[in-house]
Amino acid sequence: MLKKSIITFFGIGNLPVATGTFASFFSLILLLFLNYYLSKILFIIFFIILLIISFFLVKEHIVKLDIKDSKEIVIDEVLGIYFILLFIKIDYNQLLLNFLIIFLLFRFFDISKIFPMNIIEKKYDNAFGIIADDLVAGFFSVLCYLVIYNFISF
Repeated sequence: MLKKSIITFFGIGNLPVATGTFASFFSLILLLFLNYYLSKILFIIFFIILLIISFFLVKEHIVKLDIKDSKEIVIDEVLGIYFILLFIKIDYNQLLLNFLIIFLLFRFFDISKIFPMNIIEKKYDNAFGIIADDLVAGFFSVLCYLVIYNFISF
């Protein structure tokens, strides 16, 4: 039961539509809260632990169900959002604006699957591919966020 809760991010992956969008939205809320209250080192350690656990749980899940990627697997979106928060400093005075920028950037890259995410998704039809393409979406989101933050005053 705990394994499925992690993979589906507490059942969000079981929703009938837009599981990735809902997982991104609610994980961003949770992770912004944790980012604010945890030390940076604890935040990083939790990410590493979640990444390792998620890899093994996703691997087990796709082997058990004999599927490449299921819409119920949304822990990859959580990890993608988490990745973003590892590399940017959130201005909590402008939390709503930061939230919207991060959320929209990540969803854009996660949905569009531009290079190299499209290659990762096609080449690696396993747990690595499922998780890695969202981490790359997070990486591109970080780059765009930093450009926006440093070159556009808000």
